[in-house]
Amino acid sequence: MKHSILSVVIGSLLLVGCGGGSSDNSTSTPSKDNGTQEPSGQSNSLTITQVNAISGIALREALLSGLVDTLISGTDEALDGTPCKTGSMTHSGNNYNFNACEGIYEAKASGQVTVVGDSYTYKDLTLTFPNGETQKINGDLQILESSTNVTAKSSQIVLDAQELNSSKKLIPTHYTFSDYQLVWTPSDASHVQLKISAKLKSTGREDGDFNIAFDNFMTAFNVQKNADDDLVGYPYDGTLTISDLNQSKNTITIKAIGVNQKAQYTAAGDQNFDKQIAWDELLDY
Repeated sequence: MKHSILSVVIGSLLLVGCGGGSSDNSTSTPSKDNGTQEPSGQSNSLTITQVNAISGIALREALLSGLVDTLISGTDEALDGTPCKTGSMTHSGNNYNFNACEGIYEAKASGQVTVVGDSYTYKDLTLTFPNGETQKINGDLQILESSTNVTAKSSQIVLDAQELNSSKKLIPTHYTFSDYQLVWTPSDASHVQLKISAKLKSTGREDGDFNIAFDNFMTAFNVQKNADDDLVGYPYDGTLTISDLNQSKNTITIKAIGVNQKAQYTAAGDQNFDKQIAWDELLDY
């Protein structure tokens, strides 16, 4: 199986959920305002905006639409020899150097990727979007393949961004993934089990800082897939649990309740709700 089965990408990594592929121009704008927004540092409570943003980020990672999948996909494109549409990419030994290269990753890329076996190392890989926003990525990924599954692991990935706030001013925002593990296990020719476990800390976001863990290893998502290993529809079984590492009272769950059904979306703590919501709406947060 190719690494790229872990690569159903979105337009701008983990920071926005508006979907699309490399041809769209969506970038890492702050999450949509679905409630009263409090500037970072003014409150220790999770707002509904933060709860939705956190949920969208975690769910995109769990369903192969987030940062790690985007990195794997772009790196596989480079390994396959895909040329830059503009800018350049040079290859020397294990190192791939990008200089304003467009057409490999999801935006114009500069920086270095080192590939040794199944290990990818990102050094100041900087993605620049048409509106001026940037994302600089440092960290490591390891892809482990066996006869039964594919696992992507990382001890740490750091993303330093310049994001446009609601006043259209660029603000520095920092994200750190740690203890990341994503496992793709086909159940049969048309079904796959997706397991994820990770921690994510962010500072500087306009809608506030957060520090979370998310996991579904005991209640994995099950999803239909086609012969090309593309996901078909949304999970029909499994539950993703998101925990606030700063305040243990805050928990969020996203539960699959059947084929072609909405997700059961539940929060307890600073925000309390229990409702059904379309998967694409959750992914769009």
